[in-house]
Amino acid sequence: MSKSPDNTSPTRTHSDSTESIEEAHGITRASEIVRIPGYLLDQETLQRIEDVAKDIVGNGGKIDHKYEMRSSPRTPGGHVFSCKNLDVLLPRLGSKEEPVENLSLRYSNGVSAGANIVFESDGTVRAKAFSHAPDLQFDFDRLVREISDCDQQYSWPIRFLVYKPGVRRLFRFAIILLSVFLMGTLAFYVYARRVGVNVDPSVIPPGETIANRVDEAIKSNDVNQKINVLLSAQLKGFANIRDILALQRRILAWLLIALAVTSIGLLILKYFARLYPKAFFLFGKSERTWTQLQRRREIWGGAIMIGFFINIIAGLVVGLLLK
Repeated sequence: MSKSPDNTSPTRTHSDSTESIEEAHGITRASEIVRIPGYLLDQETLQRIEDVAKDIVGNGGKIDHKYEMRSSPRTPGGHVFSCKNLDVLLPRLGSKEEPVENLSLRYSNGVSAGANIVFESDGTVRAKAFSHAPDLQFDFDRLVREISDCDQQYSWPIRFLVYKPGVRRLFRFAIILLSVFLMGTLAFYVYARRVGVNVDPSVIPPGETIANRVDEAIKSNDVNQKINVLLSAQLKGFANIRDILALQRRILAWLLIALAVTSIGLLILKYFARLYPKAFFLFGKSERTWTQLQRRREIWGGAIMIGFFINIIAGLVVGLLLK
């Protein structure tokens, strides 16, 4: 059945009641946030996690189950599916076409013991448990280990480039910065073309020769030579507009290349984020999607390796030709 997002669960009321029980009967609690970017949850792992959670809330009494799955279709707030039987949840997970935002598993034995595991779509798994049993921490550590088994153990370049949000923010900042420099350089280029002038390069004093000309003019009695030196001094540091525009064209070319490379890099990172989702629920129809993702990863991995070796060979060839 479907529920509105406002009726997810009486979590606050339940926690308030357990707090009073904790004070009266010494119930202990355990909680942990397990960050596993790129985790994979399948039926086998889910069943193992449920078995450990049942051990936490067991004690021979009746165990109440509650499963909630929040999907995120093109509607504000998404949809919430709630049930009390895992056999009902699994077909629902396997038939969902829209992405799952989070999956919550709740187990309780009256008010004396309980466990709650929430799988978030951002690669985070939140686990909580309370019980009066002395071995709660031992069972809770088992639960965390089972959750950690969802980790796909991706290589460090994937973890750094795909799962570190700062990398993509750096690329976006670089694109903005390069765009600002590009617009400023382009504006200066247009302005320079309109107001710049060119003179005969022979009349522009190169380097320190102006000092020698001044020395010669002082020793000379030729008035024209003295006037020419005074006029030449006004051109010290002057550059023809053709030279300035040539330099600006080179800067514009490098800025365009850098902007194109950075933009392509950001697009590749976004594509890799689709190849390596932060969380994947492997049930039913999603098995085909997972197979396609693995195939695309192999293709991209091979392409990157080929490009890397071609780059090395090209660098060696260029180095030999320059010798």
